[in-house]
Amino acid sequence: ICMSCTHGMMMSGTHSAAEVSAHVDHVLKHLYVEIDATAAQKAQIDPLVKQAVSDLLPLHSQLGASHARVMQALAQTPVDRAALENARAEHLQLADQASKRFVQLIADVGDVLTPTQRKALTDHIEQMHGMTPHS
Repeated sequence: ICMSCTHGMMMSGTHSAAEVSAHVDHVLKHLYVEIDATAAQKAQIDPLVKQAVSDLLPLHSQLGASHARVMQALAQTPVDRAALENARAEHLQLADQASKRFVQLIADVGDVLTPTQRKALTDHIEQMHGMTPHS
């Protein structure tokens, strides 16, 4: 799954549920072509991805709130080091939650795909990130 597209969209600001859903549909449409997914696989993958996005969006919101707390702490005189540390720890915890959820999604989608499709997916992801596929 090209999460860099989804991540980029999430990081660029606030989007309505309809905008996020439309973007996810767009990303999936391209992914399905890349991996030659069957109708049955699409029917299995769609709800997996949509649930993951639903789970991840609130974490994105919480990261934004954490960032705001960092800015507040930095603006204090003197700088509120305890608040900065708390925000840092919260950010790491949220990032860990997001990472775990994303890995769960990748494993769930991987279970639906054939080995050839998983290879096509990894090649696509590596190409998107400017990495050379492994030989």
